[in-house]
Amino acid sequence: MFKNSIPEFPNFGRQGIAAAKPDLTHLLPDLYPVPGSSPQGWELTFMLSNGSRTGRSKTTGFWAGLSNVWWRCDRENEVAGMVCTHILQLTDPQVLGL
Repeated sequence: MFKNSIPEFPNFGRQGIAAAKPDLTHLLPDLYPVPGSSPQGWELTFMLSNGSRTGRSKTTGFWAGLSNVWWRCDRENEVAGMVCTHILQLTDPQVLGL
């Protein structure tokens, strides 16, 4: 775990996802916006940040659920975080500001 399973697709997380049900989710131009152009990866069921100017390590895993339940785990820096809401639409701007 916490290793990129698709290194041949370094911009996998930057391809975006169309809003199939606009009443439930906003358009996602980036799966997880990371400043700069550092590559993003994928492992099992979560994205990998592969490091960035945010200070997250190269093996930080993160994901989100439909009701704006966000989590991240940075094992190198021994820090984790979670934001849990029951707010639709996914990527609600007020939730993203937390």
